[in-house]
Formats: sequence, C-alpha cells, structure tokens
Amino acid sequence: TATTEIYTLSLQTLFRSNLQLNNINNVSPVNCAVSNYSGTAKFNLGRHDGQGSIQGIGSESGQMIEVETITLDDFISEGNPMPDVMKIDIEGEESNALIGFEKTIAKCKPTIIVELHTPEQDEKVGKYFMEQGYLAYRITKTDYDSNSPIKYLSRIEDLSSPWPTENGIWGTVVGVHRSEEHTSELQSHLNL
Repeated sequence: TATTEIYTLSLQTLFRSNLQLNNINNVSPVNCAVSNYSGTAKFNLGRHDGQGSIQGIGSESGQMIEVETITLDDFISEGNPMPDVMKIDIEGEESNALIGFEKTIAKCKPTIIVELHTPEQDEKVGKYFMEQGYLAYRITKTDYDSNSPIKYLSRIEDLSSPWPTENGIWGTVVGVHRSEEHTSELQSHLNL
C-alpha cells in the first residue's frame, strides 16, 4: 500500500536519503507543514533538525522561514489516501493539525498517536478527541529515555484536564475511536 509522509522542511535531505538507503518506494515526501489552514506560515527553525515549529515553542535558532501549509482535509481531497494511523509530533501545532482534519476524520477513524507539548495543547487535543468520539491512552515508558520501549498504555479518564492532572491528557497519547472494531483492533495490536 502507498504511504504518504508529511515532515518538517529541515529533515528533507535526511528523509529522502533514508528512503533511498532503505529501498523504500511506497512513500511520497511532501514538503509542507500541516495546520488548520492551507496557505503559508512563518516557521521558527530549531537549533537542530528535531526542533522548530510554527508556534515558536522549544529552542529555536532565531531564524524564520516561510513554509507552505496544508490541512489534512485538503491533502486527502487532492486524492491522497486516508490514514489508518497518524503520528503527530509538531511542537505546539497538534490541535491545529487535527482541526484541519475535521471533515475527513469520521470517514476513516484513524488511530492517532500525538506527542503533546503544552497544557494548552493538552486541553485542545482532549476536546477534539471528545468531540470526535475518541478514547485516549497515555504511553508510559520504562524510564524517561526516549529510546526506551513502551511499558504499557494507561487509559486517560479526563480528556478535559491538562498536565499536571494525573488522570488528565498529557504526554504521548494514543487516540482510538470508540467504535468497537477500532478499540478491539488496538487491543489486539498491543496484546491487551
């Protein structure tokens, strides 16, 4: 099956090289940022390729560039495939990416893995999940090393409360649509 990857501009060369090195031919890189509107935006470059954002959170270098933006709804309406699984880690723009997916999400109900970076994003993504009929689980690692394996998923009971609420939505979250088929699908993948 075809896979489409939308990534930050600063990773373009590395990403293309990695695809070629691993002989991956079913991925089509797209050079634009996902947001709640299609157009352009100012992008704050980070101090290294793993940083940078439209929102301006984290350690930016002070340099800004203009980038093309697209909504996921527009991206799909252009003939690109609907996702089964999405991973969103875009430094404070998470809720805007999801807002730009409101027309299409009900058609495909993907599993959504999202890395939340601020209490404001925690609240906005929690609200979006509730409005779209999603359950959420926090990925808990064995330690705070980003390379450590997943230890377990814990159900998030309060999607309206951000960090530091213990049962609230924060951290690395997996959103699964409430429909029985999607919940059982997640459970089978994780051997729950």
